[in-house]
Amino acid sequence: MSRLGLLLASRGHLIGPRSHWMMLPRWRSIPGTSARTPYRTFTVNSSELHVHPNRLQIPSTPAVNTRHKTESQHGDLPRKRELPKRGLALALLAGALALVLGGVASTVMISDSPLTLTELYTQSVRSYRTLYAFGMIAFDYKWNLGGLDVDDPKYKKVRSAVHLRSAYRMLDLCQANKGVFIKAGQHMASLTHILPSEYTSVMSILQDQAPHVNYRDVESVFMMEFGRLPSEIFLNFERTPIASASLAQVHRAVWVHPTTGKEMEVAVKVQYPGLREKVAGDSKTLALVMKGVTLLFPEFQFEWLVPEFRKSIAMELDFVNEGRNSEMIAANFKGHKQFHVPAIVWPLTTHRILTMEYIHAVKINDLRGLQRLGVARSDVARLLIELFSEQIFVHGFVHSDPHPGNIMVRAKWAGWKRVPEIVLIDHGLYRRLPNEVRLNYCKLWKALVLGNKEDVELYGRKLGAGDYHKYFSVMLTLRPNIGRLDVQAEAAREEVKKLVRGAFDRGAIEAIATLLERLPRDLLLVLRNNDLLMSINKDLGNPVNRFVSILEHLSYLLSP
Repeated sequence: MSRLGLLLASRGHLIGPRSHWMMLPRWRSIPGTSARTPYRTFTVNSSELHVHPNRLQIPSTPAVNTRHKTESQHGDLPRKRELPKRGLALALLAGALALVLGGVASTVMISDSPLTLTELYTQSVRSYRTLYAFGMIAFDYKWNLGGLDVDDPKYKKVRSAVHLRSAYRMLDLCQANKGVFIKAGQHMASLTHILPSEYTSVMSILQDQAPHVNYRDVESVFMMEFGRLPSEIFLNFERTPIASASLAQVHRAVWVHPTTGKEMEVAVKVQYPGLREKVAGDSKTLALVMKGVTLLFPEFQFEWLVPEFRKSIAMELDFVNEGRNSEMIAANFKGHKQFHVPAIVWPLTTHRILTMEYIHAVKINDLRGLQRLGVARSDVARLLIELFSEQIFVHGFVHSDPHPGNIMVRAKWAGWKRVPEIVLIDHGLYRRLPNEVRLNYCKLWKALVLGNKEDVELYGRKLGAGDYHKYFSVMLTLRPNIGRLDVQAEAAREEVKKLVRGAFDRGAIEAIATLLERLPRDLLLVLRNNDLLMSINKDLGNPVNRFVSILEHLSYLLSP
Protein backbone atom coordinates (compact mmCIF):
# COMPACT_ATOMS: atom_id res chain seq x y z
CA MET A 1 0.00 0.00 0.00
CA SER A 2 1.28 3.48 -0.81
CA ARG A 3 2.35 5.92 1.91
CA LEU A 4 -0.75 7.98 1.15
CA GLY A 5 -2.94 4.89 1.44
CA LEU A 6 -1.41 4.01 4.80
CA LEU A 7 -1.95 7.54 6.04
CA LEU A 8 -5.57 7.58 4.89
CA ALA A 9 -6.22 4.16 6.42
CA SER A 10 -4.63 5.22 9.70
CA ARG A 11 -7.13 8.06 10.03
CA GLY A 12 -10.17 6.15 11.26
CA HIS A 13 -12.58 8.90 10.34
CA LEU A 14 -12.23 8.11 6.65
CA ILE A 15 -14.62 5.17 6.88
CA GLY A 16 -15.64 5.08 10.55
CA PRO A 17 -19.34 5.35 11.41
CA ARG A 18 -18.69 8.41 13.60
CA SER A 19 -17.03 10.23 10.73
CA HIS A 20 -17.71 13.96 10.74
CA TRP A 21 -16.21 14.53 7.34
CA MET A 22 -18.54 11.92 5.87
CA MET A 23 -21.28 14.14 7.35
CA LEU A 24 -23.37 11.25 8.59
CA PRO A 25 -26.38 12.35 10.69
CA ARG A 26 -26.01 12.80 14.43
CA TRP A 27 -28.03 10.20 16.32
CA ARG A 28 -30.55 11.63 18.69
CA SER A 29 -33.59 10.58 20.68
CA ILE A 30 -37.00 11.37 19.27
CA PRO A 31 -39.34 12.90 21.90
CA GLY A 32 -41.83 10.41 23.28
CA THR A 33 -39.69 7.34 22.57
CA SER A 34 -36.65 5.58 24.01
CA ALA A 35 -35.16 4.85 20.59
CA ARG A 36 -32.15 6.66 19.16
CA THR A 37 -32.56 7.35 15.48
CA PRO A 38 -30.61 9.46 12.97
CA TYR A 39 -33.25 12.13 12.60
CA ARG A 40 -32.64 15.84 12.28
CA THR A 41 -35.11 17.78 14.42
CA PHE A 42 -35.99 21.28 13.28
CA THR A 43 -38.82 23.76 13.75
CA VAL A 44 -40.23 25.74 10.83
CA ASN A 45 -43.29 27.96 11.23
CA SER A 46 -44.18 26.30 14.58
CA SER A 47 -44.19 22.81 13.02
CA GLU A 48 -41.58 20.31 14.14
CA LEU A 49 -39.87 18.41 11.36
CA HIS A 50 -38.01 15.12 11.78
CA VAL A 51 -35.93 14.46 8.70
CA HIS A 52 -34.49 10.96 8.30
CA PRO A 53 -31.50 10.73 5.95
CA ASN A 54 -33.13 7.90 3.99
CA ARG A 55 -36.78 8.90 4.04
CA LEU A 56 -38.82 12.05 3.79
CA GLN A 57 -41.13 12.57 6.80
CA ILE A 58 -43.00 15.63 7.95
CA PRO A 59 -45.36 14.59 10.75
CA SER A 60 -48.23 16.88 11.59
CA THR A 61 -48.94 15.04 14.84
CA PRO A 62 -46.84 15.10 18.05
CA ALA A 63 -43.38 13.67 17.45
CA VAL A 64 -43.12 9.90 17.62
CA ASN A 65 -40.69 7.35 16.30
CA THR A 66 -41.81 6.96 12.70
CA ARG A 67 -38.89 4.90 11.53
CA HIS A 68 -40.99 1.73 11.06
CA LYS A 69 -44.26 3.20 9.83
CA THR A 70 -45.92 1.63 6.86
CA GLU A 71 -46.30 3.55 3.64
CA SER A 72 -50.01 4.16 4.29
CA GLN A 73 -49.16 5.87 7.57
CA HIS A 74 -46.94 8.42 5.90
CA GLY A 75 -49.89 10.38 4.58
CA ASP A 76 -49.80 11.86 1.11
CA LEU A 77 -46.09 12.60 1.00
CA PRO A 78 -44.04 10.73 -1.61
CA ARG A 79 -41.29 8.46 -0.36
CA LYS A 80 -37.88 8.59 -1.93
CA ARG A 81 -37.35 6.21 -4.78
CA GLU A 82 -35.31 3.29 -3.47
CA LEU A 83 -32.70 1.06 -5.10
CA PRO A 84 -32.46 -2.63 -4.16
CA LYS A 85 -30.45 -2.95 -0.96
CA ARG A 86 -27.52 -4.78 -2.56
CA GLY A 87 -27.40 -2.36 -5.46
CA LEU A 88 -27.61 0.60 -3.10
CA ALA A 89 -24.70 -0.73 -1.03
CA LEU A 90 -22.55 -1.25 -4.12
CA ALA A 91 -23.47 2.18 -5.43
CA LEU A 92 -22.53 3.83 -2.15
CA LEU A 93 -19.24 1.95 -1.96
CA ALA A 94 -18.33 2.84 -5.54
CA GLY A 95 -19.40 6.45 -5.02
CA ALA A 96 -17.36 6.80 -1.82
CA LEU A 97 -14.26 5.37 -3.52
CA ALA A 98 -14.72 7.65 -6.52
CA LEU A 99 -15.11 10.69 -4.28
CA VAL A 100 -11.99 9.87 -2.24
CA LEU A 101 -9.92 9.32 -5.39
CA GLY A 102 -11.47 12.40 -6.97
CA GLY A 103 -10.61 14.49 -3.93
CA VAL A 104 -6.99 13.34 -4.02
CA ALA A 105 -6.73 13.81 -7.79
CA SER A 106 -8.30 17.25 -7.73
CA THR A 107 -5.96 18.31 -4.93
CA VAL A 108 -2.91 17.24 -6.92
CA MET A 109 -4.18 18.92 -10.09
CA ILE A 110 -5.10 22.24 -8.46
CA SER A 111 -1.99 22.61 -6.36
CA ASP A 112 0.37 25.38 -7.46
CA SER A 113 3.34 23.96 -5.52
CA PRO A 114 4.53 20.55 -4.29
CA LEU A 115 2.61 19.37 -1.23
CA THR A 116 3.90 17.42 1.74
CA LEU A 117 2.10 14.20 2.57
CA THR A 118 0.28 15.83 5.46
CA GLU A 119 -0.78 18.82 3.35
CA LEU A 120 -1.95 16.51 0.59
CA TYR A 121 -4.03 14.52 3.04
CA THR A 122 -5.54 17.64 4.64
CA GLN A 123 -6.50 19.28 1.35
CA SER A 124 -7.79 15.98 -0.06
CA VAL A 125 -10.17 15.63 2.88
CA ARG A 126 -11.32 19.25 2.51
CA SER A 127 -11.88 18.75 -1.22
CA TYR A 128 -13.77 15.53 -0.59
CA ARG A 129 -16.05 17.15 1.99
CA THR A 130 -16.87 19.96 -0.41
CA LEU A 131 -17.48 17.75 -3.44
CA TYR A 132 -19.52 15.28 -1.40
CA ALA A 133 -21.70 17.94 0.25
CA PHE A 134 -22.53 19.80 -2.95
CA GLY A 135 -23.01 16.55 -4.81
CA MET A 136 -25.53 15.30 -2.25
CA ILE A 137 -27.34 18.63 -2.20
CA ALA A 138 -27.62 18.74 -5.99
CA PHE A 139 -28.78 15.11 -6.10
CA ASP A 140 -31.39 15.73 -3.39
CA TYR A 141 -32.92 18.66 -5.28
CA LYS A 142 -32.85 16.87 -8.63
CA TRP A 143 -34.21 13.57 -7.26
CA ASN A 144 -37.02 14.95 -5.08
CA LEU A 145 -38.08 18.13 -6.88
CA GLY A 146 -37.18 17.37 -10.49
CA GLY A 147 -40.42 15.53 -11.22
CA LEU A 148 -42.78 17.78 -9.25
CA ASP A 149 -44.65 20.74 -10.67
CA VAL A 150 -44.55 23.93 -8.58
CA ASP A 151 -48.34 23.91 -8.50
CA ASP A 152 -48.45 20.40 -7.03
CA PRO A 153 -49.91 20.55 -3.48
CA LYS A 154 -47.05 18.34 -2.27
CA TYR A 155 -44.36 20.60 -3.72
CA LYS A 156 -43.98 23.03 -0.79
CA LYS A 157 -43.73 20.27 1.82
CA VAL A 158 -41.19 18.32 -0.21
CA ARG A 159 -39.19 21.48 -0.95
CA SER A 160 -39.10 22.44 2.73
CA ALA A 161 -37.70 19.04 3.69
CA VAL A 162 -35.08 19.21 0.93
CA HIS A 163 -34.11 22.73 2.06
CA LEU A 164 -33.70 21.45 5.60
CA ARG A 165 -31.54 18.46 4.70
CA SER A 166 -29.42 20.62 2.41
CA ALA A 167 -28.99 23.31 5.10
CA TYR A 168 -27.68 20.73 7.56
CA ARG A 169 -25.27 19.38 4.96
CA MET A 170 -24.01 22.93 4.41
CA LEU A 171 -23.68 23.44 8.18
CA ASP A 172 -21.67 20.23 8.58
CA LEU A 173 -19.41 21.27 5.71
CA CYS A 174 -18.80 24.74 7.16
CA GLN A 175 -18.08 23.41 10.65
CA ALA A 176 -15.70 20.77 9.33
CA ASN A 177 -13.75 22.92 6.84
CA LYS A 178 -13.90 26.12 8.93
CA GLY A 179 -12.10 29.22 7.59
CA VAL A 180 -13.80 30.80 4.60
CA PHE A 181 -16.62 28.25 4.80
CA ILE A 182 -17.61 29.69 8.20
CA LYS A 183 -17.60 33.15 6.64
CA ALA A 184 -19.84 32.02 3.79
CA GLY A 185 -22.24 30.34 6.22
CA GLN A 186 -22.47 33.44 8.40
CA HIS A 187 -23.39 35.52 5.37
CA MET A 188 -26.08 33.00 4.41
CA ALA A 189 -27.55 33.32 7.91
CA SER A 190 -27.88 37.09 7.51
CA LEU A 191 -30.01 36.86 4.34
CA THR A 192 -33.24 36.28 6.25
CA HIS A 193 -35.25 38.33 3.77
CA ILE A 194 -34.14 36.22 0.79
CA LEU A 195 -33.14 32.67 1.73
CA PRO A 196 -35.63 30.07 2.99
CA SER A 197 -36.01 29.98 6.78
CA GLU A 198 -34.62 26.44 6.85
CA TYR A 199 -31.25 27.75 5.63
CA THR A 200 -31.06 30.96 7.70
CA SER A 201 -32.12 29.26 10.94
CA VAL A 202 -29.67 26.38 10.59
CA MET A 203 -26.76 28.53 9.42
CA SER A 204 -27.33 31.03 12.26
CA ILE A 205 -25.62 28.44 14.48
CA LEU A 206 -22.35 29.65 12.94
CA GLN A 207 -22.88 33.22 14.18
CA ASP A 208 -22.00 32.19 17.72
CA GLN A 209 -19.83 29.13 17.12
CA ALA A 210 -16.83 30.37 15.15
CA PRO A 211 -13.95 28.05 16.12
CA HIS A 212 -10.65 29.19 17.63
CA VAL A 213 -7.19 27.64 17.77
CA ASN A 214 -5.22 26.85 20.91
CA TYR A 215 -2.64 29.19 22.38
CA ARG A 216 0.30 27.15 21.08
CA ASP A 217 -0.82 27.89 17.52
CA VAL A 218 -1.02 31.60 18.39
CA GLU A 219 2.55 31.46 19.67
CA SER A 220 3.69 29.79 16.44
CA VAL A 221 2.26 32.66 14.37
CA PHE A 222 4.04 35.21 16.60
CA MET A 223 7.31 33.35 16.21
CA MET A 224 6.96 33.36 12.42
CA GLU A 225 6.03 37.05 12.29
CA PHE A 226 8.15 38.61 15.09
CA GLY A 227 10.54 35.89 16.20
CA ARG A 228 9.23 36.42 19.74
CA LEU A 229 6.41 35.07 21.91
CA PRO A 230 3.44 37.25 22.94
CA SER A 231 4.68 37.20 26.55
CA GLU A 232 7.93 38.81 25.39
CA ILE A 233 6.15 41.62 23.55
CA PHE A 234 3.21 42.55 25.78
CA LEU A 235 2.98 43.41 29.45
CA ASN A 236 -0.07 41.15 29.59
CA PHE A 237 -1.59 38.91 26.91
CA GLU A 238 -4.83 37.00 27.57
CA ARG A 239 -4.44 33.43 26.34
CA THR A 240 -8.19 32.92 25.83
CA PRO A 241 -9.49 34.87 22.81
CA ILE A 242 -12.23 37.42 23.42
CA ALA A 243 -13.60 36.85 19.91
CA SER A 244 -13.12 34.38 17.09
CA ALA A 245 -14.15 34.79 13.49
CA SER A 246 -13.80 32.84 10.28
CA LEU A 247 -10.23 33.94 9.48
CA ALA A 248 -8.73 35.03 12.79
CA GLN A 249 -9.23 35.34 16.53
CA VAL A 250 -8.76 38.35 18.80
CA HIS A 251 -6.89 38.54 22.13
CA ARG A 252 -6.91 41.38 24.62
CA ALA A 253 -3.47 42.60 25.73
CA VAL A 254 -1.64 45.47 27.39
CA TRP A 255 1.29 47.04 25.54
CA VAL A 256 3.84 49.48 26.90
CA HIS A 257 4.91 52.12 24.40
CA PRO A 258 8.73 51.85 24.11
CA THR A 259 9.24 55.64 23.91
CA THR A 260 6.65 57.13 26.24
CA GLY A 261 6.36 54.18 28.63
CA LYS A 262 2.59 54.61 28.57
CA GLU A 263 0.44 51.50 28.94
CA MET A 264 -2.16 50.92 26.22
CA GLU A 265 -4.98 48.37 26.14
CA VAL A 266 -4.97 46.75 22.71
CA ALA A 267 -6.81 44.12 20.68
CA VAL A 268 -4.52 41.69 18.85
CA LYS A 269 -5.98 39.95 15.80
CA VAL A 270 -4.12 36.72 14.94
CA GLN A 271 -4.71 34.91 11.66
CA TYR A 272 -5.22 31.15 11.89
CA PRO A 273 -2.06 29.25 10.95
CA GLY A 274 -2.05 27.53 7.57
CA LEU A 275 -5.14 29.42 6.43
CA ARG A 276 -3.58 30.89 3.28
CA GLU A 277 -2.64 27.45 1.99
CA LYS A 278 -6.12 26.06 2.72
CA VAL A 279 -7.82 29.00 1.02
CA ALA A 280 -5.80 28.45 -2.15
CA GLY A 281 -7.00 24.85 -2.40
CA ASP A 282 -10.57 25.66 -1.32
CA SER A 283 -11.01 28.33 -3.99
CA LYS A 284 -9.99 25.90 -6.72
CA THR A 285 -12.22 23.17 -5.35
CA LEU A 286 -15.12 25.64 -5.34
CA ALA A 287 -14.35 26.43 -8.99
CA LEU A 288 -14.81 22.73 -9.80
CA VAL A 289 -18.03 22.67 -7.78
CA MET A 290 -19.39 25.69 -9.65
CA LYS A 291 -18.67 24.01 -12.98
CA GLY A 292 -20.57 20.95 -11.81
CA VAL A 293 -23.52 23.00 -10.56
CA THR A 294 -23.67 24.82 -13.89
CA LEU A 295 -23.80 21.51 -15.75
CA LEU A 296 -26.55 20.10 -13.53
CA PHE A 297 -28.54 23.33 -13.22
CA PRO A 298 -27.97 25.45 -16.37
CA GLU A 299 -30.10 28.25 -14.92
CA PHE A 300 -27.45 28.83 -12.21
CA GLN A 301 -24.66 30.63 -14.08
CA PHE A 302 -22.45 31.63 -11.14
CA GLU A 303 -18.96 30.51 -12.22
CA TRP A 304 -17.90 34.16 -12.39
CA LEU A 305 -18.23 34.36 -8.58
CA VAL A 306 -15.06 32.32 -8.04
CA PRO A 307 -12.62 35.03 -9.30
CA GLU A 308 -14.48 37.55 -7.13
CA PHE A 309 -14.13 35.24 -4.15
CA ARG A 310 -10.38 34.92 -4.72
CA LYS A 311 -9.97 38.68 -5.00
CA SER A 312 -11.96 39.37 -1.84
CA ILE A 313 -10.32 36.71 0.30
CA ALA A 314 -6.84 37.88 -0.74
CA MET A 315 -7.71 41.34 0.60
CA GLU A 316 -9.02 39.97 3.88
CA LEU A 317 -5.97 37.78 4.50
CA ASP A 318 -3.61 40.79 4.29
CA PHE A 319 -3.77 42.58 7.66
CA VAL A 320 -1.46 45.37 6.47
CA ASN A 321 -4.08 46.13 3.81
CA GLU A 322 -6.72 46.11 6.57
CA GLY A 323 -4.74 48.65 8.59
CA ARG A 324 -4.44 50.98 5.60
CA ASN A 325 -8.16 50.68 4.88
CA SER A 326 -9.00 51.61 8.47
CA GLU A 327 -6.89 54.76 8.25
CA MET A 328 -8.48 55.68 4.92
CA ILE A 329 -12.05 55.40 6.24
CA ALA A 330 -11.08 57.30 9.40
CA ALA A 331 -9.73 60.13 7.24
CA ASN A 332 -12.95 60.22 5.18
CA PHE A 333 -14.98 60.78 8.37
CA LYS A 334 -12.45 62.90 10.23
CA GLY A 335 -14.95 65.57 11.26
CA HIS A 336 -17.76 63.20 12.23
CA LYS A 337 -18.43 63.25 15.98
CA GLN A 338 -20.35 59.97 16.17
CA PHE A 339 -18.03 57.69 14.23
CA HIS A 340 -14.81 56.07 15.40
CA VAL A 341 -12.21 53.70 13.95
CA PRO A 342 -9.71 52.03 16.34
CA ALA A 343 -6.15 53.30 15.89
CA ILE A 344 -3.60 50.86 14.44
CA VAL A 345 -0.40 50.03 16.36
CA TRP A 346 1.90 49.70 13.34
CA PRO A 347 5.05 48.43 15.16
CA LEU A 348 3.02 45.33 16.14
CA THR A 349 1.22 44.80 12.83
CA THR A 350 2.24 42.41 10.03
CA HIS A 351 0.44 40.65 7.19
CA ARG A 352 -0.90 38.05 9.68
CA ILE A 353 -1.07 39.95 12.99
CA LEU A 354 -2.99 43.21 13.49
CA THR A 355 -2.73 45.22 16.72
CA MET A 356 -5.16 48.04 17.34
CA GLU A 357 -6.73 50.17 20.04
CA TYR A 358 -9.12 48.19 22.27
CA ILE A 359 -12.69 49.53 22.36
CA HIS A 360 -15.30 48.91 25.06
CA ALA A 361 -18.63 48.70 23.19
CA VAL A 362 -21.59 46.42 22.38
CA LYS A 363 -22.67 44.84 19.11
CA ILE A 364 -25.16 46.91 17.16
CA ASN A 365 -27.86 44.22 17.36
CA ASP A 366 -27.45 43.70 21.14
CA LEU A 367 -30.77 45.26 22.13
CA ARG A 368 -30.21 44.83 25.89
CA GLY A 369 -26.73 46.29 25.55
CA LEU A 370 -28.12 49.34 23.75
CA GLN A 371 -30.68 49.74 26.50
CA ARG A 372 -27.94 49.66 29.15
CA LEU A 373 -26.08 52.34 27.25
CA GLY A 374 -29.19 54.51 27.31
CA VAL A 375 -29.30 55.13 23.56
CA ALA A 376 -32.39 54.91 21.36
CA ARG A 377 -32.54 52.19 18.70
CA SER A 378 -33.93 54.72 16.23
CA ASP A 379 -30.84 56.93 16.72
CA VAL A 380 -28.57 53.93 16.17
CA ALA A 381 -30.37 52.85 12.98
CA ARG A 382 -30.45 56.39 11.59
CA LEU A 383 -26.74 56.88 12.29
CA LEU A 384 -25.86 53.53 10.70
CA ILE A 385 -27.73 54.30 7.47
CA GLU A 386 -26.27 57.82 7.40
CA LEU A 387 -22.68 56.55 7.70
CA PHE A 388 -23.00 53.90 5.02
CA SER A 389 -24.96 56.15 2.68
CA GLU A 390 -22.10 58.62 2.85
CA GLN A 391 -19.58 55.85 2.14
CA ILE A 392 -21.50 54.66 -0.93
CA PHE A 393 -22.88 57.86 -2.41
CA VAL A 394 -20.22 60.42 -1.43
CA HIS A 395 -16.81 58.80 -0.94
CA GLY A 396 -17.24 55.67 -3.05
CA PHE A 397 -14.97 53.81 -0.60
CA VAL A 398 -17.22 51.19 0.96
CA HIS A 399 -16.83 48.79 3.90
CA SER A 400 -18.15 45.60 2.32
CA ASP A 401 -18.62 43.31 5.33
CA PRO A 402 -20.88 45.21 7.74
CA HIS A 403 -22.35 42.29 9.70
CA PRO A 404 -23.31 42.93 13.37
CA GLY A 405 -20.00 41.58 14.69
CA ASN A 406 -18.13 44.33 12.83
CA ILE A 407 -20.30 47.26 13.96
CA MET A 408 -20.07 48.24 17.61
CA VAL A 409 -21.87 50.96 19.57
CA ARG A 410 -20.82 52.99 22.59
CA ALA A 411 -22.50 56.01 24.16
CA LYS A 412 -21.30 59.59 24.54
CA TRP A 413 -22.81 62.79 25.84
CA ALA A 414 -24.03 65.47 23.42
CA GLY A 415 -25.16 68.27 25.70
CA TRP A 416 -27.80 66.79 28.00
CA LYS A 417 -28.51 63.72 25.84
CA ARG A 418 -26.71 60.39 25.48
CA VAL A 419 -26.17 59.63 21.80
CA PRO A 420 -24.70 56.59 20.06
CA GLU A 421 -21.24 56.47 18.55
CA ILE A 422 -20.63 53.75 15.98
CA VAL A 423 -17.26 51.99 16.07
CA LEU A 424 -16.42 50.22 12.82
CA ILE A 425 -13.96 47.31 12.92
CA ASP A 426 -12.67 44.61 10.56
CA HIS A 427 -11.57 46.69 7.57
CA GLY A 428 -10.18 43.90 5.42
CA LEU A 429 -12.79 44.08 2.68
CA TYR A 430 -13.42 47.40 0.92
CA ARG A 431 -14.36 48.29 -2.61
CA ARG A 432 -13.75 51.60 -4.36
CA LEU A 433 -16.52 52.51 -6.80
CA PRO A 434 -15.42 54.20 -10.05
CA ASN A 435 -16.83 57.70 -10.16
CA GLU A 436 -19.16 57.00 -13.09
CA VAL A 437 -20.57 53.89 -11.39
CA ARG A 438 -21.03 55.80 -8.12
CA LEU A 439 -22.93 58.67 -9.77
CA ASN A 440 -25.17 56.35 -11.82
CA TYR A 441 -25.89 54.33 -8.68
CA CYS A 442 -26.79 57.56 -6.86
CA LYS A 443 -29.20 58.58 -9.61
CA LEU A 444 -30.73 55.09 -9.74
CA TRP A 445 -31.46 55.19 -6.00
CA LYS A 446 -32.95 58.68 -6.24
CA ALA A 447 -35.24 57.48 -9.04
CA LEU A 448 -36.23 54.43 -6.98
CA VAL A 449 -37.06 56.43 -3.86
CA LEU A 450 -39.06 59.01 -5.82
CA GLY A 451 -40.78 56.41 -7.99
CA ASN A 452 -39.44 57.73 -11.32
CA LYS A 453 -39.86 54.69 -13.60
CA GLU A 454 -38.15 56.24 -16.62
CA ASP A 455 -35.00 57.10 -14.66
CA VAL A 456 -35.02 53.69 -12.94
CA GLU A 457 -34.80 52.04 -16.35
CA LEU A 458 -32.29 54.62 -17.69
CA TYR A 459 -29.75 54.30 -14.88
CA GLY A 460 -30.36 50.58 -14.49
CA ARG A 461 -29.31 50.15 -18.10
CA LYS A 462 -26.30 52.45 -17.63
CA LEU A 463 -25.12 50.18 -14.80
CA GLY A 464 -25.36 47.16 -17.09
CA ALA A 465 -28.70 45.66 -16.07
CA GLY A 466 -30.12 45.93 -19.58
CA ASP A 467 -33.58 44.37 -19.95
CA TYR A 468 -33.25 42.96 -16.42
CA HIS A 469 -33.52 46.38 -14.77
CA LYS A 470 -36.86 45.47 -13.15
CA TYR A 471 -35.15 42.66 -11.22
CA PHE A 472 -32.44 45.11 -10.18
CA SER A 473 -35.00 47.41 -8.58
CA VAL A 474 -36.62 44.48 -6.75
CA MET A 475 -33.23 43.35 -5.42
CA LEU A 476 -32.40 46.83 -4.12
CA THR A 477 -35.74 47.77 -2.58
CA LEU A 478 -37.52 44.43 -2.10
CA ARG A 479 -40.67 46.01 -3.51
CA PRO A 480 -42.63 44.44 -6.38
CA ASN A 481 -43.57 47.77 -7.95
CA ILE A 482 -41.86 51.11 -8.42
CA GLY A 483 -43.42 53.82 -6.26
CA ARG A 484 -42.41 56.55 -3.82
CA LEU A 485 -40.40 54.72 -1.17
CA ASP A 486 -39.96 57.68 1.14
CA VAL A 487 -43.64 57.43 2.11
CA GLN A 488 -43.72 53.64 2.47
CA ALA A 489 -42.94 51.72 5.63
CA GLU A 490 -40.43 48.89 5.53
CA ALA A 491 -42.01 45.70 4.28
CA ALA A 492 -42.57 42.99 6.87
CA ARG A 493 -40.04 40.16 6.73
CA GLU A 494 -42.67 37.60 5.71
CA GLU A 495 -43.89 39.89 2.91
CA VAL A 496 -40.36 40.21 1.60
CA LYS A 497 -39.83 36.45 1.64
CA LYS A 498 -43.11 35.89 -0.15
CA LEU A 499 -42.17 38.43 -2.82
CA VAL A 500 -38.70 37.04 -3.48
CA ARG A 501 -39.71 33.39 -3.39
CA GLY A 502 -42.63 34.11 -5.65
CA ALA A 503 -40.24 35.63 -8.16
CA PHE A 504 -37.97 32.60 -7.87
CA ASP A 505 -40.85 30.17 -8.35
CA ARG A 506 -41.79 31.98 -11.55
CA GLY A 507 -38.37 31.21 -13.03
CA ALA A 508 -36.58 34.45 -12.24
CA ILE A 509 -33.40 32.76 -10.98
CA GLU A 510 -31.89 32.63 -14.45
CA ALA A 511 -32.66 36.32 -15.01
CA ILE A 512 -31.13 37.31 -11.65
CA ALA A 513 -28.00 35.24 -12.36
CA THR A 514 -27.62 36.99 -15.71
CA LEU A 515 -28.19 40.39 -14.09
CA LEU A 516 -25.52 39.84 -11.44
CA GLU A 517 -23.04 38.72 -14.07
CA ARG A 518 -23.64 41.93 -16.07
CA LEU A 519 -23.26 44.40 -13.20
CA PRO A 520 -19.91 46.08 -12.47
CA ARG A 521 -17.89 43.78 -10.18
CA ASP A 522 -17.19 46.53 -7.65
CA LEU A 523 -20.93 47.05 -7.28
CA LEU A 524 -21.59 43.44 -6.25
CA LEU A 525 -20.18 43.84 -2.74
CA VAL A 526 -22.19 47.05 -2.36
CA LEU A 527 -25.31 44.97 -3.04
CA ARG A 528 -24.21 42.57 -0.29
CA ASN A 529 -23.67 45.62 1.90
CA ASN A 530 -27.27 46.64 1.18
CA ASP A 531 -28.52 43.19 2.28
CA LEU A 532 -26.59 43.26 5.57
CA LEU A 533 -27.69 46.80 6.47
CA MET A 534 -31.30 45.87 5.74
CA SER A 535 -30.93 42.86 8.04
CA ILE A 536 -29.48 44.98 10.87
CA ASN A 537 -32.27 47.54 10.53
CA LYS A 538 -34.79 44.71 10.86
CA ASP A 539 -32.95 43.35 13.92
CA LEU A 540 -33.36 46.78 15.50
CA GLY A 541 -37.10 46.64 14.78
CA ASN A 542 -37.14 48.84 11.66
CA PRO A 543 -37.18 52.01 13.79
CA VAL A 544 -36.52 54.27 10.79
CA ASN A 545 -37.41 54.35 7.12
CA ARG A 546 -34.02 53.82 5.50
CA PHE A 547 -35.28 55.23 2.21
CA VAL A 548 -35.88 58.64 3.81
CA SER A 549 -32.32 58.73 5.15
CA ILE A 550 -30.94 57.68 1.75
CA LEU A 551 -32.96 60.38 0.00
CA GLU A 552 -31.57 63.06 2.33
CA HIS A 553 -28.02 62.23 1.25
CA LEU A 554 -28.96 61.94 -2.40
CA SER A 555 -30.83 65.25 -2.43
CA TYR A 556 -27.79 67.03 -0.99
CA LEU A 557 -25.36 65.29 -3.34
CA LEU A 558 -27.38 65.63 -6.55
CA SER A 559 -28.86 69.08 -5.97
CA PRO A 560 -28.13 71.56 -8.82
